[in-house]
Amino acid sequence: MLSRQQMEKVFDEIDRLEEYGRQANREVRTLLFELRPITLESRGLISAIESYHRQLTRSTQLKINVGVNHIPDDIPPKAANAIFSIIQEAVNNVRKHAAATEIWLSIHVDNGQFSLAIEDDGSGFDYDAVLEKYDELGSFGILNMNERTTLLGGKLEVLSPRPDGENGTRISVIVPLVNLYEQESPKVK
Repeated sequence: MLSRQQMEKVFDEIDRLEEYGRQANREVRTLLFELRPITLESRGLISAIESYHRQLTRSTQLKINVGVNHIPDDIPPKAANAIFSIIQEAVNNVRKHAAATEIWLSIHVDNGQFSLAIEDDGSGFDYDAVLEKYDELGSFGILNMNERTTLLGGKLEVLSPRPDGENGTRISVIVPLVNLYEQESPKVK
């Protein structure tokens, strides 16, 4: 028979294991969402961003601010996937490297331009050094974001420190709105 002290240790261990299980469940859900955001396919870009925001809020300590204005509901799937992938990559970079406490995500359409900005209050980085040594560092995230932006016919800009002189990084993507609608999904025969 276990003593009272031994029983307390057993219950403490059970509590600890339950918390590990809950954390593992959150991490698996986040990973599955990042691999295949079903909301993106079924309900579009804005719903996917809202769902991603909820998922991040549950799974990270970061304060995440999202602002979405005047975004059409009918952005073609290929363009929506590219935009969503850029957002995911930028947020993952912040989570892995920036030591940030807050992220700002802003998406809007103005004067025929689709604009996306992801900012953080983290440590920032030397953008030119990363570009020069990406193959040595095994860091392809920025290159992937740039390629996706280029395929959309847009422009990616990385500013670190942010333009206001604050610590952190600002990643901006600007794409002519008409270009998003030229991104048709392949036809199935």
